[in-house]
Amino acid sequence: MELAVLFFAIVAIAFVFVIVFIHRNNVTQTQKQNELHAIWERVFSNVASGSKIKRLGLRDEDRYAVLLIFHSMREFQHGDSAERLNVFAREIQLDAYARELLKYGDSSDRILAIGVLGQLGNASAFPAAESMLGSPGLELSQASAQCMLRLDPQSIDDVLAQVSFRDDWMAPRVEQMLRELGPTHLDPAMKRTMLLADDRGKQRLLEFAGCCSDETARTLCLEILIATKNPELTAATLRALAPHAQPADATLARRYLHNENWFVQLAALRVLEPLASEEDLPALETLAGDRDWWVRHRAAEVLVTLSHGNSRAKALAETHPDAYARAAIAQAIAEYTLSLKNAVHE
Repeated sequence: MELAVLFFAIVAIAFVFVIVFIHRNNVTQTQKQNELHAIWERVFSNVASGSKIKRLGLRDEDRYAVLLIFHSMREFQHGDSAERLNVFAREIQLDAYARELLKYGDSSDRILAIGVLGQLGNASAFPAAESMLGSPGLELSQASAQCMLRLDPQSIDDVLAQVSFRDDWMAPRVEQMLRELGPTHLDPAMKRTMLLADDRGKQRLLEFAGCCSDETARTLCLEILIATKNPELTAATLRALAPHAQPADATLARRYLHNENWFVQLAALRVLEPLASEEDLPALETLAGDRDWWVRHRAAEVLVTLSHGNSRAKALAETHPDAYARAAIAQAIAEYTLSLKNAVHE
């Protein structure tokens, strides 16, 4: 019994020593990583600003961490600062290391490598990026798409084809890469891809119509509205049209105000809101009593904004024959008044 107690005591003490050793080792490694990040972030910041730097040796075991630091900092640099960073990265052979990762690394390695090589404008990465564009992996496929666009803007048709059917691609990432590309390349490609896409693909592409020029975005929307009878696509198109609508589009929006689908009515009100005139007041008064909550409140908001919350709107909040409409208009007046007060304080 005493031997058993002694044995377990020794095991417990040994276990404590192991835990202490692991903890100290982790603390030491964390400190080293923090120091490494601080040093290289300062180096890359100085390079980007054009300041003189002290040349540092890059150890093999630090290359991956330094590549990560470069990638994150380079993403927010443009123009001369970006070019200075690219030149420096090539000097310390980060491009060569990225090519190694692309060839021999796992998926996470390839995501980092393809991102860096795209930033560096390394054309040798294009075939690999093209082959991985259709990857089922979300991060790998999106990183490949961005790399392709940076290396060859003419690849936009292939990227938009993916955008049109990949529901897993994150919209902010897609928008960022399309805005970076710019309307010169995007406008004609969006027109071509929109013609080939089915209704679901068109809806997906319309989410990024705002990345096109105003003229192209509006033209795309008007062409779809003429051709489609799909209510979901109609609503998506009206929503996409709203930021680019011209005064002439008010007539178009009015056609959908009494559509049988509430979401189409709501989208039409979004287009009409900045374009409404006195002739729209009767329709807005009717819609303020619509059976759908969202339609009622959006119509009330447009009505109050159009009338600047004046006596007519206030009278309707008391005399409208529909109780729900009275409540919606009263709420819209309160919100409108509050927004005016906030604007004054700002």
